[in-house]
Amino acid sequence: MKLAGLLVLVAVSVSSSLGQTPPPQATAAGYTHLVFDDEFNTPNTISPDGTGNYNWYATNIYGSPSLPPSGYSVQNGYLEVNTDVSGYSYGLSTVSPQNTVQAWQHGYFEGRIVFCSYCSQGEGWPSFWSASIERATGQIPLSAPSGELDVFEYYISGGYKAYLTTVHQVTGSNKQQNPNNVPSVPQGTNYGDWHTYGCLWTPDEVRWYFDNNLVETVKTGPNTPYTALEQEHMFLILGSGSKWPMYVDYVHVWQ
Repeated sequence: MKLAGLLVLVAVSVSSSLGQTPPPQATAAGYTHLVFDDEFNTPNTISPDGTGNYNWYATNIYGSPSLPPSGYSVQNGYLEVNTDVSGYSYGLSTVSPQNTVQAWQHGYFEGRIVFCSYCSQGEGWPSFWSASIERATGQIPLSAPSGELDVFEYYISGGYKAYLTTVHQVTGSNKQQNPNNVPSVPQGTNYGDWHTYGCLWTPDEVRWYFDNNLVETVKTGPNTPYTALEQEHMFLILGSGSKWPMYVDYVHVWQ
């Protein structure tokens, strides 16, 4: 099947969470309960207007911009996000101003994703990331530190391009992040093939996995620059830049 000029193999998605097996790294951490599961077999898991109980919302919990209907679609067992959007867009998230429940503290977050590695328009990029529901709802003021946890980003700027795995801590205009956020993956990796991007968040540590292989580790909690993360719950966001579609086969959260 061709997706935006890429020839990729689309796996058959499982329509139910029954029978799902946690990845070994999730099992080793004790995270064997599947608390969130979307195989993208139907568009009915995405709220049409930002209300109700759904897996995903295009309505931006921060206010604006929100992803218009032309910015996403579900077909053939996968989600396509940012299909025809001018400018940077927030994407789809697991929360909305009316529903702030789907945020988690600790767990294993995983998505199976494919994207074009050379389609940058300079307005955003393929990303699977998470943000603090406490910060988004005003429980943590902008003057206080707050965390952000990026499962993966693929960034291109001025000829530089890289797959990034990052913990941020933001206080006002000050933003800290782990300097070792470019993980080591096999040379010649084709991001136009399906890969699994995983993030294992345990108390005081974050580990990232690429196709179930450990690629990066960062300490969090006391005596680190990322103390805020351990006090927060993260909601998930899927997004990309204009004319740079990202395709998602599934998203799982294990706790």
